[in-house]
Amino acid sequence: LDQPENRPALVHCNHGVRRAAQFEAICRMEYQRWSNDRALSVLRRRSGFLGFRSGSRSRRFVQGYVPRRERLPIGEPS
Repeated sequence: LDQPENRPALVHCNHGVRRAAQFEAICRMEYQRWSNDRALSVLRRRSGFLGFRSGSRSRRFVQGYVPRRERLPIGEPS
């Protein structure tokens, strides 16, 4: 998705909406600079709240995701 010619992209999950919705949330945080909370809110509405309830592993992943632009390059001091 870093290359504009590769967009739009279709995200699909055979087993339901959780993984596809999670990937959508990551893309929105990466490319549209959405906050974790905003992405999680949309993700929960679209997935029917399944798999993203308080304390779930999927929810913690989205809440803790750090977009690439905010990560330190390898070898950089913190």
